[in-house]
Amino acid sequence: MCTTLIITRGASKDSSMMAAHSDDDELGDQRIIYVPAQEHEQGSMRQVFEEHYRYPRLMTY
Repeated sequence: MCTTLIITRGASKDSSMMAAHSDDDELGDQRIIYVPAQEHEQGSMRQVFEEHYRYPRLMTY
């Protein structure tokens, strides 16, 4: 079971942004990553990679 929280500026009292993550799976990639916005064609889909418990988790081309 894992939980990820992302709190935006508008949701916090002092306009802070926060990210938190907990994960009971000690073997998985537990890093939090930032993926910048990109322009995609209508209907396009991102390739999904099978998890093998190796780094890197995010692969872009």
